Amino acid sequence: MDIGQQQPLNHDHQGFPWIGTENGPNRFDGYRFITFLHDPRDSESLGGNVISALFEDSQNRLWAGTNAGLAYLDREQGKFIRIPLRSADRTTPLKGIQS
Repeated sequence: MDIGQQQPLNHDHQGFPWIGTENGPNRFDGYRFITFLHDPRDSESLGGNVISALFEDSQNRLWAGTNAGLAYLDREQGKFIRIPLRSADRTTPLKGIQS
């Protein structure tokens, strides 16, 4: 796992640490890091790999702000689902998420 510069860090309700990197969100399961990446063949996948924010809401949904929008973790499918955002400037990364 390449952390690069200072990145977002969060622990989810299950106690797993999450680290937002320039190569996707990474979850440490106690043994190894699991990395979630944008899949250009999947229009619902994580919009971008550069993670600028991580947040878990009151319903235990983990959200990731990326260089290409917003996504949440579908724990049943084991992947992030992209939330389309309307913006004139789609190159501006999400800087923060709050409830």
